[in-house]
Amino acid sequence: AGALRELEAAFDRFATVALDPCADEEVEDLLRRFETLRNKSAAVDDRLLQQVTQRSMPFNRGCKTTVVYLQYLLRLAPGEAARRVKAYERFGQRCSGSMTAGPTYPDAAAALAEGSISPAHAKVIAETIEKLPEQVEFDHGDAVEARLLESAASLDPRELAKAGLRILAHLDPDGVLKDEAAHQRRRDTAFHRR
Repeated sequence: AGALRELEAAFDRFATVALDPCADEEVEDLLRRFETLRNKSAAVDDRLLQQVTQRSMPFNRGCKTTVVYLQYLLRLAPGEAARRVKAYERFGQRCSGSMTAGPTYPDAAAALAEGSISPAHAKVIAETIEKLPEQVEFDHGDAVEARLLESAASLDPRELAKAGLRILAHLDPDGVLKDEAAHQRRRDTAFHRR
């Protein structure tokens, strides 16, 4: 908690710094460094959600799910709360009782913690791997993650998604590797308010 107070104080000081005397290159450097900090904050969010789930805080507060808990506690829109929980499930360390599981996508989680990729990049990487047929994911998932991380250094998330589609087309060109079990596993329904 003390470290967070220091961070809040430093953020407050930075928010009031006069930027007019800065040269263009300095402003660009500040933008890059601030974006790195913003990206790193997603990894901190994952660590906090680990504590929330490990301590069963949603249940203790009368909420059915972590998503509902975040909506209540932080006044988040349902979609934003769900996005954060999904990110935690993909890139956070999960605990259940005495068992601990690392991130589903460890290299992407490490890059996110470094701030070298954005949460949007990490989401594209996870979604691309999750679209692979089960056997292909088992055989090539790590290589796909590594290739997309390499590409994320020079591509924005939209362009990275296109690169992911090219990888999917290369690994399953006819889409014939998906079996009935894979279709069942990926089947879902979404309801939206109007």
